[in-house]
Amino acid sequence: SARLRKPLCQQSRAAMAEDITAKSPSDKAKNVSADADAASADAPAAANDSAEGPMTFRRDLWERFEFLWNRRVEPSTRLMEQVTEFLRKRAELERKYAESLASFGVDCELHPKTNSVHAAVDAAVVNFRNRGEQSMTLADEIELDIVAGFEAVIAQHREASRRMLIDVQVLMKLVQERRAIHDKKARKYGSRCAEAEAAAQDCLQGVCMKSEDRLKIAQQATLLSLRARVAEQEYYAAIDSANKAQEMYEQHMPHVLDVLQEMEEKRGACLRDGLRRLAVYETAWLRNMQYDLEATAKTSEDANPTEELQQFIRSFINVPAEGPAFGQRLSPAPFHQLGRGAQPRAMTPALAQQVKVQQHIRQLIEDIRPLVRALLAGDDKTEDQEFLPRLHELRTNLWDVSHRTAFCQVLRTEVISESQTPELDNAAGLLVNEETFDLLVACFHVCLDACDQQNDVW
Repeated sequence: SARLRKPLCQQSRAAMAEDITAKSPSDKAKNVSADADAASADAPAAANDSAEGPMTFRRDLWERFEFLWNRRVEPSTRLMEQVTEFLRKRAELERKYAESLASFGVDCELHPKTNSVHAAVDAAVVNFRNRGEQSMTLADEIELDIVAGFEAVIAQHREASRRMLIDVQVLMKLVQERRAIHDKKARKYGSRCAEAEAAAQDCLQGVCMKSEDRLKIAQQATLLSLRARVAEQEYYAAIDSANKAQEMYEQHMPHVLDVLQEMEEKRGACLRDGLRRLAVYETAWLRNMQYDLEATAKTSEDANPTEELQQFIRSFINVPAEGPAFGQRLSPAPFHQLGRGAQPRAMTPALAQQVKVQQHIRQLIEDIRPLVRALLAGDDKTEDQEFLPRLHELRTNLWDVSHRTAFCQVLRTEVISESQTPELDNAAGLLVNEETFDLLVACFHVCLDACDQQNDVW
């Protein structure tokens, strides 16, 4: 196609720009009859050629370029592009697989020469490493040998196919335009001849007409005959132009069809050879993997863990043990004799403040306990004149966090002691009268309001 492109375009433009020259009708008729004789003579030869040798695009699919392009050239090109794409993806997968296998291994130290179990583990690691190297080699072979060759053929054929398609489209457009001109001139020629013939018949049959009328008819017949003569010359010129375009088409199409068939054969051979090489590479990869697997299986079968364990025991049976003896039993000890509990706690300012607060809370607990115990007991409060003022004082002091803590501790202790259980959640609770309940509710209200105001979430 590259060889035919320049002269083909020049001839097409020259043919389209060529002026139609007039020739004699007899010469045109001789040329037309000569072309028809040549075509009739070539028909038996083509029939004989089709029965001999392999079929070709030039001989058997002569006038089916669009069919060839749509049903053969484009599908085969897409097939090769898709095969190239999935082979490229296969190479990428093999490369990722190889990189993953290369990261496998064990962190502990192995002694394959002295330990059969270590030798089996080392053989498995070496098998993985070798398989990764073989996968990397397979990926390189696919990408550099097969995919690169396919891409080169695709790029070369894409450019050649594009040029051929443009050339053939120019040829077909030229032929179609010349045939359209021929059909137009043929219709014009037929119409002009029919009009001239009708006028001549009218003139011949007008013997009885007046001289003036017959003269007008004769002049009209003469004018129509001149027009028919001009239409005849244009018709034969259109035939000559269309035949030249057809000759140019017939001259270049065999080369185009031959190149198309050559490209198809080359694409098919390239695919066949590439897939053969792929089978060879994968077979080599599989054989190497089988060889490594057989070596790994043999090493695993030769491993004797029982004998290795006995040898280890024999090697270290007379070595004295390090660290404390494990032959004596242990008894529990108090925490203040163990670890950091055996050392006195250092007194810090924060710890001193905490001890002081705890002492203050314990003192408050001792002061509040009789009052709370009397309140829970339900005794008559009117006999003790100091009870209600003390209770009022307690309720007022509950705004202080220390008093709230002491009050809650006293209530907890009383409930637990009454229920005779060490846990508050398991206590059965206390039954109090209505007056005591109201007083306790008032105290709890004060505690909760103080907690809410002072953000005392505990």
